[in-house]
Amino acid sequence: MRFHAKLLIMMGSLLIGVIVLLGISFEQMLDGALRKEIGTRALNTAKTIARMPEIIDAFSQRDPAHTINPLVETIRVDTRAFFA
Repeated sequence: MRFHAKLLIMMGSLLIGVIVLLGISFEQMLDGALRKEIGTRALNTAKTIARMPEIIDAFSQRDPAHTINPLVETIRVDTRAFFA
């Protein structure tokens, strides 16, 4: 094989390797950013729900879950939240 062909194959391989590494790096950065954003939104939603007068008043009752569960289920459906 000629030197020119070997050089072209090596440069092509190097280029493909760099593109793959950049793709992996970008995917990891995007994944981290999305996880952080989802976590921030979940925390903000939880804080908002915790400040609701209905939630606060429910803890003065004997069975707070009886009052809280229907409220939270409505919010869960509206926000399309998923709890694993």
